[in-house]
Amino acid sequence: MKICCITILILINSWFCFGQNQLFNSTFDIGVADGWTDIIYQNDSVFLTGSVFDASNSGHRLFSFFKLNNQTAIHHHEIGMNQNISYYSGLGKTLIYDNVNYKVYLPGSTQSSGNNANGYFMVSNVNGDSLNTVTYSDSTFIQASLINNSKDQLIFSGATGVYNPNFNLDARLMKCDTSGSILWEETFGGNSDDNFYSLDRTHDEGYVMAGYTESWGAGGWDAYVVKTDSLGNFEWQEYFGDVNNDNAWVEALDNGDLLIYGNTGHPQTNKSRAFVRKLDSLGSTKWEQIYVYDNDINHHHQILSCEVTNDGYIFAGSSFDSVDNTPLGWVLKTDFDGNELWSRRYRKRDSQNYLRDIIELPNGDLMACGFVFAEGPLTQDAWLLRLNCLGFDSIPEAQGTINTLPDYEVMLENESINWGNCIINWGDGTSDYLYEGYSTELYHTYPNDDIYDIELIALACDSSDTMFFQVAPTFTGLEENETMGTFSMYPNPTNNIVTVQYTITNPQGETNVSLYDLTGRILSSDVLQKAQGSFQLNTQNYPNGIYLVVLSDENGRHKTGKLVVRH
Repeated sequence: MKICCITILILINSWFCFGQNQLFNSTFDIGVADGWTDIIYQNDSVFLTGSVFDASNSGHRLFSFFKLNNQTAIHHHEIGMNQNISYYSGLGKTLIYDNVNYKVYLPGSTQSSGNNANGYFMVSNVNGDSLNTVTYSDSTFIQASLINNSKDQLIFSGATGVYNPNFNLDARLMKCDTSGSILWEETFGGNSDDNFYSLDRTHDEGYVMAGYTESWGAGGWDAYVVKTDSLGNFEWQEYFGDVNNDNAWVEALDNGDLLIYGNTGHPQTNKSRAFVRKLDSLGSTKWEQIYVYDNDINHHHQILSCEVTNDGYIFAGSSFDSVDNTPLGWVLKTDFDGNELWSRRYRKRDSQNYLRDIIELPNGDLMACGFVFAEGPLTQDAWLLRLNCLGFDSIPEAQGTINTLPDYEVMLENESINWGNCIINWGDGTSDYLYEGYSTELYHTYPNDDIYDIELIALACDSSDTMFFQVAPTFTGLEENETMGTFSMYPNPTNNIVTVQYTITNPQGETNVSLYDLTGRILSSDVLQKAQGSFQLNTQNYPNGIYLVVLSDENGRHKTGKLVVRH
């Protein structure tokens, strides 16, 4: 029998730098099936926990340790004590860091080969070395946990199996000391299954739990919220939902309000939608919002984690793609009233991509964890993303095109990526701003015919990128000579071949077409053979910039057009 298995994997990667702006979207292959479910930040370190299965399909608890000040070392610890038992983390926040005694607690549930499930918690030092394990042999599921450092006490929520007369789950709240001895426990629910996924400490030192109930509500699973005092005594409960399954998690706010979030079924499509409901300290609803990605009600959406920031709430979960019905990682930002500020999805592989937890780092970046399935055999890898404050996993890139219009007007098409807002300096002393979610087209009229340098600056959090343009602000910059005729050029700007169409009025001797740079140097010159037609200029070997195309005849008539070359 295997008593203890601890495997340490150290990866040296120069890109895995926790310095500013080092964003990434990466997977980690630790065992056969890996996944992170919980992430916390403490003392310049990031700790993650989840589960890993080995080749024999035995499940072990996975503990990962990232030191922010040590930018190259990644340590994974695979902890399992019996090859016949699998260890699972809970569905809520279970990972506990004891910043007084510098220990890490890893609660969860076990399942043996005989399908008996029991609660447990492991204790390790901050380096992942196993110190102790406590198991509760009474069909207990631990889904979430807290610590009371001042009293060396642990608080767990989840469920426990009961017979009344059939076997079902009662929601459970339990307090024990750090050695595992139970100090008190309370159960909640009715005659059907009830389960607490999530737990938090309230402003009055009591507790609030959220999960689901089958004992009350509209049918199926309904969202279930229970508030107790500091001793676990029942104070109030709320349940809500419809005939479809609803699940809930909870975040207690400093002002006494409670943020309930999770997923609820759509009444017509039966597809799950994400919801957030704010309750006051007595359980009354203050507001509720429903969220789907890009107004898509025909595919599943769920949120499993919440982080409170200084300007709103960050949620993480999954959203099914409308094209291939594949689950993608999903991060959603709202203000304090639940109004959506931005929503992003993440695909690491063309398979299933799930996010389970998210935190905010001290510099405002976000770190999310979860797992992705392989594109071939049915295995999965742990998944970790570092995002900036706007949820992008890479820095902004300024991109765009300029089109000239009549009457000294130009149109800038902003094609930048990973940006929150853009600044456009038009080169004539004026500027404009673009914000994410608004039109990407911006128009500007110049005071006269000249050559202007434009800056397009894409911004996201503390990063920026700049693209430069040169523009002549008339539609080909034609200098009118009514007796000469007309001509036009397209495309303009060009990156290779430009077509010139012309009509010469009352031809007077030989007509030439010449291409000049802005220093007046002739780059090419040809004779037009007909009074009307078209020809092509090849600009492939010319550098980016402004050029002059001039039609002239023997009597001094001429017509000039400005050509922009941009490769």
